[in-house]
Amino acid sequence: MMVGHSIELSDSELEANEIIMDLKREEIDYGFRNPKDFNLSKHFFEYKDLVKDTKLYNILKSMPKGALLHGHGKAMHGPDYVLELTYCDDLWICFKEDQSDVSFLFSKHYPAGCCETKWERAMDMRRSTNVTEFDAKLRKFFTLVIDNPQEVYTDVNTVWEYFAKYFTRTGPLITYKPVWEKYYYDMLLALREDNVMYFEIRSGLPSLYDLEGITYSSVDTAKIYERLTEKFKNDYTDFFGAKLIYAPERSI
Repeated sequence: MMVGHSIELSDSELEANEIIMDLKREEIDYGFRNPKDFNLSKHFFEYKDLVKDTKLYNILKSMPKGALLHGHGKAMHGPDYVLELTYCDDLWICFKEDQSDVSFLFSKHYPAGCCETKWERAMDMRRSTNVTEFDAKLRKFFTLVIDNPQEVYTDVNTVWEYFAKYFTRTGPLITYKPVWEKYYYDMLLALREDNVMYFEIRSGLPSLYDLEGITYSSVDTAKIYERLTEKFKNDYTDFFGAKLIYAPERSI
């Protein structure tokens, strides 16, 4: 039995539902009449941005959502947001020699961490190069979206490998304590803007670090979630709350 199956819609709710279903049927009918232009016949990367221009999407975006019941702590923001984080002070960057990957670390001084080439301050790198080109280069490391996904992501194992690398790559960027706090609070803001008023977040509660060399435990990370959630509820009293679900990394 589906939750809510016995709820009877009011007249206004029935009218709203019919508007949405008409738009949905219109999209499907168009696809049957024009199969070569039907978005769902293409790779998702080819049409995902076009969806945002549709009337149906914008209606759904403006509607109250109630709750988001499955979100992951380090995967809730898009590549443009993550790119903005690389403008934070005291960030160091290291590119692999073949430019195929990049590492990040926040530090007051030259990092002691392993680097194939050399660590450089992000701000210094931007001063010495074309910022637009540099940011475009960095952004590619924060997204799976590419021009030829079917050629590169040949099977589920390959795309999963690329997916997993994102979290390894951005880990030291996001687990810097000031960034972690900003990331979570901004996550709640983004949800509220989409009319989501309750959130269940899954997190492995990673250790955090700061510029003073302090490492924060999983318990500390959980307390940060709690403190920022309460702050957000005080700042936006219409937000119902959030629930933390401990979800450590699993492997087979």
